[in-house]
Amino acid sequence: DYTHPDLAGNIWTNVNESANGLDDDQNGFIDDVRGWNFAADNNTPMDVHSHGTHCAGTIGGIGNNGLGVVGVNWNCRIIPLKFLDDSGSGTDSDAADALHYVAILRRQGINIRLTSNSWGGGDFSTTLLSAIQENASLGILFIAAAGNSTANNDVGGFYPANYSASNIIAVAATDVNDGLAGFSNYGLTTVDLGAPGDTINSTAPGGLYGYKSGTSMATPHVAGVATLLWNSWPSARASDIQDAILRGTDPLPSLIRKTVTGGRLNAFKSLNTLFRIIHEPLSNTFRTGTDYPVTAEIGPSCLTDTNQFTLFWNTDGSTNFAGIPLLSVSNTSYTATIPAQPEGSRIHYWLSARTTNGLAATAPTNAPDATYAFSIVPSTILSVTGLPAAIATVTPAYGTAPYPSGQVFQAAAPASSTPMDGLRWACTGWVGSGSVPLSGTSNACTFTLTNNSTLTWLWRHEIALTHTSTVNQALNQTLWWLEGSTATTLVAAMTVPLSGTNFYFTGWELDGLRQPAPTLPAINPATNIAMTAPRLANARYLPENQDDNAD
Repeated sequence: DYTHPDLAGNIWTNVNESANGLDDDQNGFIDDVRGWNFAADNNTPMDVHSHGTHCAGTIGGIGNNGLGVVGVNWNCRIIPLKFLDDSGSGTDSDAADALHYVAILRRQGINIRLTSNSWGGGDFSTTLLSAIQENASLGILFIAAAGNSTANNDVGGFYPANYSASNIIAVAATDVNDGLAGFSNYGLTTVDLGAPGDTINSTAPGGLYGYKSGTSMATPHVAGVATLLWNSWPSARASDIQDAILRGTDPLPSLIRKTVTGGRLNAFKSLNTLFRIIHEPLSNTFRTGTDYPVTAEIGPSCLTDTNQFTLFWNTDGSTNFAGIPLLSVSNTSYTATIPAQPEGSRIHYWLSARTTNGLAATAPTNAPDATYAFSIVPSTILSVTGLPAAIATVTPAYGTAPYPSGQVFQAAAPASSTPMDGLRWACTGWVGSGSVPLSGTSNACTFTLTNNSTLTWLWRHEIALTHTSTVNQALNQTLWWLEGSTATTLVAAMTVPLSGTNFYFTGWELDGLRQPAPTLPAINPATNIAMTAPRLANARYLPENQDDNAD
């Protein structure tokens, strides 16, 4: 109930859409100002059943308003997506459509972090799994109820919680005594954690409140914590949030060997777990005249004193380190520099961060017992060229540049360039000298640079052989052939049914001329096509009333 006084302020509004009968934001949904009803295919996702309203209150019921209940995260926005009808029934296809809608909004820039899925049942659905995986590719978590049949999901399976997708967190229900709720499904390998789900008070339609029990009630607790963590660290990846929730649980005897983590959701411990330093370790360098910048990101963004974020370093490998404060360059990013050192030096370093409320992290995580290290080494020259020209974008880039001796390269070129007017360049391999292998026939090359070397990518023209047909959509494909080669067409279907009529293959045309000549029998495929310029191969068909014997 998006009009509920404890929810209305946290309901998402599509600012790119107006209730004017038009699809203003061109996302395929007319007047979707607050989500969509996929069960009725309209823009009114109002909850009559009460289940969705109850779950929404647990996620984001408004706080400090003197009303009813509060959600786990008061500072969030909820998009109502209804695919179950008023009796609580629905289809996997409508659920998948709702998830596709989420993906559309995310691609349009709406900052959707997760879907909370307090529903389940039915058989395995490839369509639904594909939609969940599409959300995963966009960094969207899928929090799912484990089910209420006192069943072992490792054995029977309960969907969507049991789907194999990287973004799913499957949730069991716990009771007031931290026991596994008597109705809750479980699974040592399929259910991730428990969360409160027995006799939960939350919002109900019509401005009311009420108690419900189920893994449906546990799921929004996890969803609320996930959004709470994202509020603390907006740049965190979905995998960061997922990992923090699972590693931040409280171990419970009732959940040991019943869930993957053996624990119940704990918001504060998850925040502690999320607090970390993200740093890409420095690699060996040949530079001796400039300092070495060290950059890192701290998550979540809760440091209030930059002197609490420190870089420690030395060049003797001892336990004595010099400390340098990292300075803030953005809300979550920090930097410091290690002074330039002579060739032959080996620099050991590590990072430490601490917040005013007692959170602490190091990088590496077991520092100072373990440290990062890099060396100042001689420089080595690598020259990258292309033959007959520098085609496309390659890695490392075309040109001549110094690199640290000993650097490992995974050189790569695209398999082909962007086509233009029926022509493109194809990478046919490389030749090399020095540390680069002498030759190869692929578009990838791995080597360790130890002496001055050259890498030359080899390119040849490819020419398009485009296939069409006189029957719409029977053939529409392009094959690419090396310039000067002899091509063969695809094999055309001998019969194509269209609108109740059979169309029969009568032969190939090449650039408007019969192939072979009209006086010769038709062949399929056409062969011996000289690829000296872009060619058009057209499969000719006649309807059965014009070619009764299908010859």
